[in-house]
Amino acid sequence: MTLQVALFGEFGHGNLGNDMSCRAAQERLAQQVPEAEFSVMVRDTGRTEQALGLPAVPFARPHGGSLPGRLWAKLVDLVVMLRVVSRFDLVVVPGTGLLEEATALLPGGHLVWLVLLSFACRARRVPLVWMGLGGSPYGHRLPAWVAAWAARGARRRSFRDTMTRDAMGRAGLDVTHDRLVHDLVLATDPRPVVPAASGGQVVVSVVNLPVDRGRARYAAVLAQAVDRLAAAGDAVTMVVMDDSDLAMTDEVLARLDGPAPLTARPADLDSLLAVLADADVVVASRYHALVGTLLAGRIPVAVAHAAKDAALLAQAGLDDYVLDIATVSADEVLAAVAAARADAGRAGPACDQVCQAARTSVGAEVAAVATLLDRVLERR
Repeated sequence: MTLQVALFGEFGHGNLGNDMSCRAAQERLAQQVPEAEFSVMVRDTGRTEQALGLPAVPFARPHGGSLPGRLWAKLVDLVVMLRVVSRFDLVVVPGTGLLEEATALLPGGHLVWLVLLSFACRARRVPLVWMGLGGSPYGHRLPAWVAAWAARGARRRSFRDTMTRDAMGRAGLDVTHDRLVHDLVLATDPRPVVPAASGGQVVVSVVNLPVDRGRARYAAVLAQAVDRLAAAGDAVTMVVMDDSDLAMTDEVLARLDGPAPLTARPADLDSLLAVLADADVVVASRYHALVGTLLAGRIPVAVAHAAKDAALLAQAGLDDYVLDIATVSADEVLAAVAAARADAGRAGPACDQVCQAARTSVGAEVAAVATLLDRVLERR
């Protein structure tokens, strides 16, 4: 008998990390529950089906306008969500940073959608699973309270780092029985790791940093670093992980004194790993660019824009390669690149260890979700 499983999130909108998380969860669950059929629940189907090869079901309608108009639209969205959820036997929220605080004071964006999803699943008695979600410490009580309320609707919860679980605990959620797993993409089945063909290959991946967090300074620092790497004979490739990073990449390129490096826009994990395999060092600010670097067996230099970046490298024992995006200089980037090259012999064992730990923790969580699906099947 076929089981209908929905994967909920921001998929198919140009964020490669989100799409890789969705695909990783789907592939793992399909191995455990071959009778399951998968769809994705997204705000706007757009390019989702093409990006993931899965049926896409919209759970909201486009809207804007005044605050009262948006509030009314959210009520309409709840009605849509109730109807969509009723089609499925299980809803899974796989990975990604949906629990990150969206604004300074008011809950919004992802947190609102998670609340609506929680309510809809409760109302329709459809099991809801949070699998390896990531978040951030909450600076204000209201977003924290909203996130905790949304979490209470999940039948099973796991988080991708202690920082996220602790933040939810401080928000008032009982996390006693919640599990810690690694990032879902990090648990991907191993690919052959090809040694870099030659030295002097550096990949740089930026993040779309807001103006009020030092965007211009960040672009200038990376441009100086790229110019100096190229002048020293390194071949540099800029890797774009998210559509929102295209403008930031262009800003860095516009500030270069030397020739522009190659630019790559991977479409999936395999094409990302193919680019990273040619590098001996990766300098990245995007979380899943760092994840891909570990999968490729390279030491990543994180120009960290969020605590999750440092948490990831700490899991691999590579936290000495974390630079603060707010204070980083081109000298620090070049020094970290040189240190990573000198430490190349450490890369393979460190990456293998954290990836194997990820496969173990995520595998156990997927097996538990599969057991939940078996119970759903038995009740039919």
